[in-house]
Amino acid sequence: MFVKLLPARDRKIVCFAKSIKKENGKNGAKIIKQLGYLDELEKSMSADPVGFYKAEAKRLTKEEEDAKKVGDKDRFVAVREKIDKLARFETNEDGEYDPDLRLGSLPLCFVFHKLGLYELIQSLKRRFPRNDFNLTSLLKLLIYQRVLDPGSKKHDWENRGKYYEDFDFNLDQVYTGLKQLYSIREEIFSTLNESMRKYYKRDGSYCFYDGTNVYYEIENEDGFSMRGFSKENRPLPITQIGLLIDKNGFPISIDTFSGNTPDVSMIPAAIKRTREHGMDNTIFVADKGFNSGDVIADLITKHNGYVISQSIKGTKINTELREKVLDIDGYRYYDDKGKQLADYDEDEVGFMVKEFEWNGSINVTNKETDKKKKVNNFPRRYIAYWSRKYALRAKMDRTAAIEKAEVKSHSNSKDKIDNNHGCNKFLETEVFDSEGRKVEDYSARVKFDSAAIKKEEEADGYYLIESNLCGIGAYGIEKPFEEGEESRWLEEYGMLQLNRELATMDIISIYRQLWVIERSFRIMKSDLEVRPVYLSVRERIEAHMLICFLALLFSRILAYETNRNKRKYEERASTENVIRMLRKLNASDSLIPGLYDLRYYNRHLHDLQESLGFQFIQKVYERKDLKRLYGEAKKKR
Repeated sequence: MFVKLLPARDRKIVCFAKSIKKENGKNGAKIIKQLGYLDELEKSMSADPVGFYKAEAKRLTKEEEDAKKVGDKDRFVAVREKIDKLARFETNEDGEYDPDLRLGSLPLCFVFHKLGLYELIQSLKRRFPRNDFNLTSLLKLLIYQRVLDPGSKKHDWENRGKYYEDFDFNLDQVYTGLKQLYSIREEIFSTLNESMRKYYKRDGSYCFYDGTNVYYEIENEDGFSMRGFSKENRPLPITQIGLLIDKNGFPISIDTFSGNTPDVSMIPAAIKRTREHGMDNTIFVADKGFNSGDVIADLITKHNGYVISQSIKGTKINTELREKVLDIDGYRYYDDKGKQLADYDEDEVGFMVKEFEWNGSINVTNKETDKKKKVNNFPRRYIAYWSRKYALRAKMDRTAAIEKAEVKSHSNSKDKIDNNHGCNKFLETEVFDSEGRKVEDYSARVKFDSAAIKKEEEADGYYLIESNLCGIGAYGIEKPFEEGEESRWLEEYGMLQLNRELATMDIISIYRQLWVIERSFRIMKSDLEVRPVYLSVRERIEAHMLICFLALLFSRILAYETNRNKRKYEERASTENVIRMLRKLNASDSLIPGLYDLRYYNRHLHDLQESLGFQFIQKVYERKDLKRLYGEAKKKR
């Protein structure tokens, strides 16, 4: 065995190779293992990598030669002698023996220290002078568990023995630590933002914002966990969470609100935080639930850009504006492949686009009186879009709703009026006539409204985007941008001008990327199990959301690192793939005392450790190997 350097564009790959005889009788070499890029190894290793691996190749070659001299029977005897058949089981507090070590914590530990969380918490220790436990260790355990084995905080604490690191604290200290983590969450967000700028070139030119809610397995509201519009249709108390994600898909911050908080009241906290993080002129991308006069006013006064949709269904939209959107005059027509058509052809059109400005009204809250004020002639820029695929999907979605409505339309029982959700269990329905007299015997009929269906069908396939973005040359402004200036605020127009040409389809493309945050919520709910929440105190609930946020960020980073050096044609690992991979990365007690066997491996793990420059995969581990690996993971970077 020897060391061979393979050329790879402008770099070199260090490999173990063996001499072989080719079919033509000539000597050749067979690559046994790729060890990494030479330039990365030189940065991550204190010794000369080529010299180190040459010595390692020589040692491995000698071991192979020695092994050949020993017969199979002798080798079996040698191994059998090392096996301690009478070794005692090392049990936990409940007398259970579980041989698995969760080595998925190794890359998570690496990211924890790389992002500066250890230094941050150490610098804040003076805030908690009475602590008799390690807050850093507690935060680590909660992140590890959320990624590798999510459950309640009691479940997290009970599983602390499945890690090499020592997590020495009791369950009461876990709940105390949650309150302390809540108290420093703004410092955590700030530190993470700086680290993401340093290591992952955080792009805050535009950010995605969305909200969802999580439910609680409790009956009564407590002022924070409140009944509201549950996106999972559960009649349980909920809290709202708002998540902000940067252009590259990395989470920036998370906020938690009481369950009855409307969506439009959630986004100002994220707008304020971006300013505090030095992210000026950020473009906020959100769906129609966040479109309100107060939100638009807040974004404009802080010189932010925005791309926010607006529904053309329902009663909230201005009638004239709705008619403007539904009027095909002014649209540009395209087929399914994006080729522009000269005229409208119902069978050929795949999608339509038109852009227009609208001087409408906007309702803004007066902060002094806390009352809404109507501002007329407020200039707004709209992009109307119609898609055949979107229209077909809307029709399919409505079919199920119509079937339910038809069933209810045949009911005339008062039971359809009464219900037992929440406080309604203590109420009953009373009906009065026009003279105010109580009607004891009554019935009600639910009428099927066919006109409502027709009105909704008219809007199938349409959606409306509002934005204050413009490109080079807009409004006849020819003033050149300064070097490095990506955008500037046009005070007179309330617009954010970008240092590039900006077509209508560019804005639509930005809006369509909202799927990034929708997928993030899916990961938080499905893989990281953000709900149900088993906590009741608000500070602990918000700390729980912070842990879920950190678990999502760490998972995204490790997915990025796994795919960093892959070529376009190579299969890429999703964030969900990486989470599942880390959960399988366990080592078990070997038959030989003091050794641990790795029980799982795949090629994405190889890609991850190569990208991190941190070689944590071995077939067999000794305790000293684990000590060394966790020591390397904690090195300051």
